[in-house]
Amino acid sequence: MKAVIMAAGEGSRMRPLTYNRPKVMLPIANKPILEHLLIEIREAGCKEFVLIVGYHDDQVRDYFGNGKKWRVSIAYCTQKKQLGTADALNQAKELLNDNFLMFNGDIIVNRKDIALLTGRDGSTMALVEVKDSRDMGVVELTGDRVIRIHEKSVNPPSNLANAGIYRFTPEIFPAIDRTSRSPRGEYEITDSIQILIDSGVKVSHQAISQWLDFSYPWDLLPANEKLLSETKTKNMGTTEEYVVLKETVSIGVG
Repeated sequence: MKAVIMAAGEGSRMRPLTYNRPKVMLPIANKPILEHLLIEIREAGCKEFVLIVGYHDDQVRDYFGNGKKWRVSIAYCTQKKQLGTADALNQAKELLNDNFLMFNGDIIVNRKDIALLTGRDGSTMALVEVKDSRDMGVVELTGDRVIRIHEKSVNPPSNLANAGIYRFTPEIFPAIDRTSRSPRGEYEITDSIQILIDSGVKVSHQAISQWLDFSYPWDLLPANEKLLSETKTKNMGTTEEYVVLKETVSIGVG
């Protein structure tokens, strides 16, 4: 199963940190957000990636290349204008002729949760329970089905937020073709999913347990602390005589 990652946006709410690099390349625990996500997806069993790039796309291409360093294969598609997630996914249409996963590139999730999603049938949304969902997309459910998606509602109907992770079948592309621009002038993948739902296609949901989302610069601080707290002590370099290592230290090759 291929994994498509949205990596084309600037992330305007992250300014000035995104002035000269895309949001997905902001570092957390010494790695770009996108690298953390790619590794978790790989460990869940996906080895083929499609990265949708745009804003400062050269930085993403130069860093990840063809994916060989991470033992995966990476293809790239370019979204020349930032016209929303549905438009971004449509750029990769010719590379996706089977079921696939789609991820917002500015999140970090756990490989176990991703593996649960790959094992589902049909179209599925990943959901995460949050304390305050007023600034997020939330869903209404009936049994195991998603029946409606609400974007940034003043009075959200639930605390189950859209995690920005999806399992799609090729049915999503005709729905994208029927998607109109949202009030903010973009083609939103959530609108395409609602078209699927309204046309009678079942869209299931899968709860996930671990989810790091990045909207503002200060969101990087607790995420950095969390990932560093999970660092394992290792020494893959050369430790010379009289060098003392204390507590949790991770030394890479070279």
